[in-house]
Amino acid sequence: MDNFREWLSDNLRYILLLLAILAVALLAFFGIRFLRTRSSMAPDAEPETAVSEAEPSQSAETLPTAAPASPEERTLDADPSEEVVALINQYYSALSAQDVAALRNTLDFLSDDDAAKLTTSVPITYSDIKAYVKPGPDASSSIAYVYYHYLEEGTDQVLPGLSSLYLTKNASGSFVIKTEQLTPQEEAYLNEAGTDPDIQALITQVQTEFDTARTASESAQAAAGEESSGGEAESSEAGTGEGGTSRILQDCNVRAGAGYNYNSIGVIPAGTEVTIVGERGKGWTHIQGGGFDGYVGSTFLE
Repeated sequence: MDNFREWLSDNLRYILLLLAILAVALLAFFGIRFLRTRSSMAPDAEPETAVSEAEPSQSAETLPTAAPASPEERTLDADPSEEVVALINQYYSALSAQDVAALRNTLDFLSDDDAAKLTTSVPITYSDIKAYVKPGPDASSSIAYVYYHYLEEGTDQVLPGLSSLYLTKNASGSFVIKTEQLTPQEEAYLNEAGTDPDIQALITQVQTEFDTARTASESAQAAAGEESSGGEAESSEAGTGEGGTSRILQDCNVRAGAGYNYNSIGVIPAGTEVTIVGERGKGWTHIQGGGFDGYVGSTFLE
């Protein structure tokens, strides 16, 4: 026992030093573990979670779904893609041939009733087709302005025309011409795009060409009428035709051209008095009245 006490007395300081080092090591170990636990539970981690959850929404906002903000961003493309050119050419070739099967391939929808009307309407031949394109309100749509010349069967006058077509992508990702009713947003965008300076210039150009062609044709007809022995009788008939008035028998569509393949520009109500602008014949009459300037079926006039 005395030996142990002597040893303990001689080595006590070393034992105490060893115990102190061990205590410091334990405190350091548990202190670091405690700080790590608090760090994982700290509120500073919440912004990282919030950012991670916000990323999909932020990414969705960057998708090209919004309409261009200004007319400058709706640049008119006079050299559209091969897909759009092929679609436009196929569409007008099908109209010229009155080929319903080929026409369905270019449209998002064609009712059987409209198909039947197309095959019984006056054939129109389209030529010199040129498409101009503007971007649509989203990445899956475009607006095509199509310049062409057309000739109605039974006439010998080729006239220029301009139509606007709303193009949209189908389920397979290919462009088709939208015939279903446009949404209010799509219609508003189409109307706004039509006021852009480049489109107004195109409309003015085609209207000038149309007026020039009609004036030349009317002058030629007038000269031929004066030389004809039946000029007096023809003049009398024109008095009850062109320049005369008539009345709409029942509500009907007013179309942009003489045929069911032309877009309806509105409905004119029964009883409206209209002025006959063009000759009756071939089932269609050019009228003005009720706020419209277009074509109606001749059977709707008294």
